[in-house]
Amino acid sequence: MTRGEIDRKMRAGVARIAAGYLIAPGVPAFLMYAAQLATGISHEEAVLASGVVALVSYVAALLLGIPVCLVLFKLKIHDWWIFLLAGAVVGALGALSVEAHKFLRPDISLVISLETVLRSWLLAAPCGALGGFAFWVIAIRGAAAVDPAS
Repeated sequence: MTRGEIDRKMRAGVARIAAGYLIAPGVPAFLMYAAQLATGISHEEAVLASGVVALVSYVAALLLGIPVCLVLFKLKIHDWWIFLLAGAVVGALGALSVEAHKFLRPDISLVISLETVLRSWLLAAPCGALGGFAFWVIAIRGAAAVDPAS
């Protein structure tokens, strides 16, 4: 393999990973938007809610998803279900970061706080899992489809 071919493959791999990180965190935001519209909430409120989810998703992907991905790449773990589980964990931790303030408020009981956090986890973990799977499809499976030897 020539130096040019190696450079081309590396650039293509980096482009797939970058595309995965740009697209995958948007999956939970899109799901939130669709779910909000399905419940009869107005378009404006659905856009606002999905915007918050997008912000949390992109920050979680940056702060948690990239380090997790680097560890998985270092360990040569490329299984779809691992990325699905990692996405669920990143989604749940992202939801916890949004809901954590409720534990500090004295006017909200611990039971209500736990219920709220669990409810948000029940939504965030599956959305994160789909985001992790989307990343795997774009970055990992896409690389295997282009170059089966990788």
